[in-house]
Amino acid sequence: EKLLETMLSESSMRAYGYYDLHVIAKKMGGKILSMERALEMLNGAGFPSSRTHFCPTAIRTDAPHEKLLELLVKK
Repeated sequence: EKLLETMLSESSMRAYGYYDLHVIAKKMGGKILSMERALEMLNGAGFPSSRTHFCPTAIRTDAPHEKLLELLVKK
């Protein structure tokens, strides 16, 4: 049921890229927000976002890469 809910949420989005939060944290050498907080931050900033059905640590969004890092990476 949870997988189907994720797929339904993701299906309403255009062909956005996806970002693995663990990979971003590793490359940036810091901590990243939780999945739920990351989605809240992106959606709140006007960038549609959702979980992906194919990677439990990734999100799909249309946020530009620089804006994504600005919103999600803890300094």
